[in-house]
Amino acid sequence: EPLRGLLDERKEGVRAEAIMALGRIGPDAEAAVPDLVRRLGDKSERIGREASLALGRIGAPAVEPLIAAASARETLVRARAVEALGATPLLKGPGLQAVLTCANDAEPAVRAAALRALSKLATADDVALPILKENLRHGDETVRRAAVDWVAADRRLLSTLAPDLETLLTADS
Repeated sequence: EPLRGLLDERKEGVRAEAIMALGRIGPDAEAAVPDLVRRLGDKSERIGREASLALGRIGAPAVEPLIAAASARETLVRARAVEALGATPLLKGPGLQAVLTCANDAEPAVRAAALRALSKLATADDVALPILKENLRHGDETVRRAAVDWVAADRRLLSTLAPDLETLLTADS
């Protein structure tokens, strides 16, 4: 409770430290999940990022609220919710489906966040490959980079995607 009280402090540093401490507590900080989800859309990049990391560390108790946040109207909230889901240990079922859905989001920031999240999760090749192929050709550079980073992190995908990567390397952009 005392840490939750610090989430409304005026000083950003105090709020950030309280959020980080809640993340270190992990699943036992379940009571703070609604407070942290509200911080996903914070105007401070630091607060939003720390809230996302903390929710991922809290894990299973945060999954349902994060699924709801992954379909929020605000782009930043969706992107940070997806990042948190990607940091959730052993994510599966509806949580994984929410990340997969966001891999097709119209907003490049959300799509790139979903690709980064999927790269951390054990995504089956038959699921990963179509997503990667589509996003390697996406019009937004941030999305393409997130897809390339995923391939770089999971080298077993490289041989299958080599022709797509060759096309990227020779593209004007």
